[in-house]
Amino acid sequence: MSPKKPKKIKPVRNPKYVHKLNEEVFQISGPMINVKPGETVEILIPGPKGFTVYLPIGEHFNAQIFEALENPEWAQEEMEAASGSNSGSAINKFWGVQMTRISTSFATPGNPEGEFPYCIYSKELKNFAVGNSPPKMGLKP
Repeated sequence: MSPKKPKKIKPVRNPKYVHKLNEEVFQISGPMINVKPGETVEILIPGPKGFTVYLPIGEHFNAQIFEALENPEWAQEEMEAASGSNSGSAINKFWGVQMTRISTSFATPGNPEGEFPYCIYSKELKNFAVGNSPPKMGLKP
């Protein structure tokens, strides 16, 4: 029996790509955050399903892949504020990750400014968050 040939995926650049008109996505807004050594980044998203954060360069944080936790204890105050009586419907589930920067240097080869891309995949929407596609955070101390 001969071994099966692996299936191949061949990405092709598409500089003219535009998201589908009615595609719902999470968007990262505001300016890029700067994360110093030892600081923690928290991401909290309400919804029925969780999310995953992928960091393409692994040595800067305490993991490279983060699975969101349902209703994390560290976010109780923020979750209660968002689920308050102001909104028409209470939010039952929140999902969150905490990522701690462990590196002391920010520059990597070809990236002297320390801009660091990351990806957030929504299990509810079945797509990636956008924000300068992909969003970035700075690693300058």
